Amino acid sequence: MIEKVFSVSGNKTASMIIDADSLKFSSKKIDSFNEFKEVWKKNVFFNTETEIEKKRIWVIQKEENSDAITIMSEGFTSYEDSYTFSFNDRTDYDTFFNYFITEENFTSEEVRLAPSKAIDKHLLILLLIITITAIAYLRAAAIAGGESPVSSGRSRNFDEIVGALGPNGVIIAGGIAICSVAYAAWKRYTNPPKQLELKPTKQKSAD
Repeated sequence: MIEKVFSVSGNKTASMIIDADSLKFSSKKIDSFNEFKEVWKKNVFFNTETEIEKKRIWVIQKEENSDAITIMSEGFTSYEDSYTFSFNDRTDYDTFFNYFITEENFTSEEVRLAPSKAIDKHLLILLLIITITAIAYLRAAAIAGGESPVSSGRSRNFDEIVGALGPNGVIIAGGIAICSVAYAAWKRYTNPPKQLELKPTKQKSAD
């Protein structure tokens, strides 16, 4: 346990403490360790709380050149849960990793990602961009052909944008986005980044 509140960033996350048995995350910005525990007990409204039990953690990952830390753990309702966050104070990274190595007996290893693993998120983004570009192109072509744009609701802004771009503009904008993501994916595929992995000692010996 470390009697300190870590300032963190993530999905509905602003503060974290390392308690005796778990990591506790709160969406509320809290400075005092004791205040954090009091707020946690009260389950304050509008405060999103997430707890990760240390005994359920099977790997902690941090990719080089990235601030994000991902904790993979055994879930209560599923086989695997993941939680991603980053520290706002860069010195907290060493504090966090050293704690798990020295106090929780985690082993540390630096591994290079497999090329396919390095670009899995990029491939999903590419698929999403291609899909949006196709939908936008069809809508822009319909508007250019004389179909009236939607005048209300969420689709109005979409129609205004694709209508202003026109079919060719949509293709150009989509092509630029696709090429940018594809280039980033190619760079990662040809030179996969390294990733720091911390695992419980008992799991390491079992492998």
